[in-house]
Amino acid sequence: MSVVDEIKARLDLVAYISESVQLRQSGRRYKANCPFHVERTPSFIVDPERGSWRCFGACAEGGDIFTFAMKRHGWSFREALEELARRAGVELRPRTPEQTEREQEREALLGLLAAMTEQYQDWLQQPRDEAAAEALRYAREERQLSEETLTQFQIGYAPAGWQHSWEALRQLGYAEEQAIAAGVCGRSETSGHIYDRFRARLMFPIFDARGRVRGFGGRALDDGADEGRPQAKYLNSPQSELFDKSRLLYGLDRARAAIRETGVAVVVEGYLDAIQAHQAGYRNVVAQMGTALTEPQLRLLLPGARVAEERRIVLALDADVAGQAATRRVLETVQQALPKDLGGHLGIDLRILQLPDARDPDDLLREEPERWPVLVEEAITLPQYVKDVIEKETAQLPEAATIQQREAVARLVMPVLMRTESDPLQGDNMQLLSRSLRIDINDLIAFAVTTDIRRVSPIRGDQEDFSLTKYEDEFLRLLLSEPKHLSTIDDLMRHIQPETSGGTVSLHRQYFGDFGGDDFEQNEHRAFITLLREALQQEVEPLSYLHAQTQGTQLSAVLEDYVQDELDWLSGRLGYGLAEDLKLHRRRNPPDELLAAEQERDLLCGALDLRRRRLGRMLDELYFLVESESDASEYAPLLNSWARARRLLDERLAKLRSQLG
Repeated sequence: MSVVDEIKARLDLVAYISESVQLRQSGRRYKANCPFHVERTPSFIVDPERGSWRCFGACAEGGDIFTFAMKRHGWSFREALEELARRAGVELRPRTPEQTEREQEREALLGLLAAMTEQYQDWLQQPRDEAAAEALRYAREERQLSEETLTQFQIGYAPAGWQHSWEALRQLGYAEEQAIAAGVCGRSETSGHIYDRFRARLMFPIFDARGRVRGFGGRALDDGADEGRPQAKYLNSPQSELFDKSRLLYGLDRARAAIRETGVAVVVEGYLDAIQAHQAGYRNVVAQMGTALTEPQLRLLLPGARVAEERRIVLALDADVAGQAATRRVLETVQQALPKDLGGHLGIDLRILQLPDARDPDDLLREEPERWPVLVEEAITLPQYVKDVIEKETAQLPEAATIQQREAVARLVMPVLMRTESDPLQGDNMQLLSRSLRIDINDLIAFAVTTDIRRVSPIRGDQEDFSLTKYEDEFLRLLLSEPKHLSTIDDLMRHIQPETSGGTVSLHRQYFGDFGGDDFEQNEHRAFITLLREALQQEVEPLSYLHAQTQGTQLSAVLEDYVQDELDWLSGRLGYGLAEDLKLHRRRNPPDELLAAEQERDLLCGALDLRRRRLGRMLDELYFLVESESDASEYAPLLNSWARARRLLDERLAKLRSQLG
């Protein structure tokens, strides 16, 4: 029995759905108003014998307990699998005693955080001193948070003093090291005494996408004068295995369903911005956890919008200087992150929400909540945002600006501009910037490469969680399962650039040649793709050729691992040569047409992404040329051709990935 079958056998579908839907029995089935859309007549049916549900109304959807959990909570399948496995008491994989011990300790820490959340709530809702009463007044009156909102977001209060939280945890039976590991307490380096990390703060528990408390954010309610030093306005739990602010989005647990339904995710800067949006009824809003949106945070948003025809991320960051700088950093992150996942889904429409009168979302939502949906709908496109930035920055220049002052503006604007123009030499924003700064366009492109554009190249921009080796590994496994797709990849590369005419320079030879070793970084991968191309050129069976060519080398063991499934099936069953065995196996097991088409698109996306990374490495080489010469302007045509090639590649990758949605 598979793990999925075991989970479904242990969990009662009717009982699970009844937790959120009021079912009424009708014969052997159950019915209700559909929880996923508004209706007067029940059209939602649950069949316990089949273990299935279906809506015959506007949704016209159905499935099993996994699909219900995914749709109800906005979970990915993996998240649904993990949560339902936990409820069913099913282990997804065998654990060693050490792993079991670590998991138990982790669950204990999650329990500690949940208990501390309740304690903070109690200290706020039932104030025991004047300071706690003032915290409640501040939340209700100054921040205008309703009782329902305070309860829903489980907002609390950490009292002043050094050991209130620790004493509460000690009475619950937790050890000092657990309180410290969970980030609720710390230990003095001088005295060795344990102390509360959060003191005199309004407390915001931070949940992961599955609704589990991972840490806290605390807003200061005084200036810390009693401690002899000023304190930070906001204090988060320390970085740990449980709490990684680069991988969390505040409010995502409550926003995922709305994001999935609308296809729009709105990103704000602070906790209270997100809370005010939800309180006003706009539930597709989340808050970033640092100074800029990170790639892992961005990826958390993508699955939620996958079912919508239009998938949009709207940045609604503060209108001050710091907020605008954060917006530019987010744009760089987006350009790095979206095209990375093998066979992933792109097609994201990124917009910028410009708040009127330099107001914060929190202020606007409290004072004029009805304006919010209009502003979200009117959020501007990236080219328009860049145009606005150009006009704003150039307007601030003195009338007789020096070349250094004008170049400073160019270096600020160019990194984003180069990623929003299909042809920088012809783009409207480039022309506008060139006229406004009185700098030649070729020089502007050179400025871009010597500053931020190098920093956001696809290779240099990789985050720690991304393993290029593993990425190449997965791609190669797919390709070796169907080597014929190498010619399909080559055809795709040749057709990226439209037919050229007139004086237009073809980019094919330099950027869009046949797929090969240069598209990989790992030596083993380069070797395999080279051997594969040799096999196809010689019209011999690819795997037989690869095995023959790698026999007696370390590559042989790696290759065997790549094709282990087929070899296991063949081993001991057939007595012919490998080439004939494979042919016979494939004749008896023709691939599913839909699966084959998906695999082909996955390979094409992966190939384009690897080529994109190759272009990133080429950019570093161009940068070296620019840096090594005193006059960089002569390289402007090369830089422009690189930018055009990169843009064409990104457009084709986006188009292909959108077909996967």
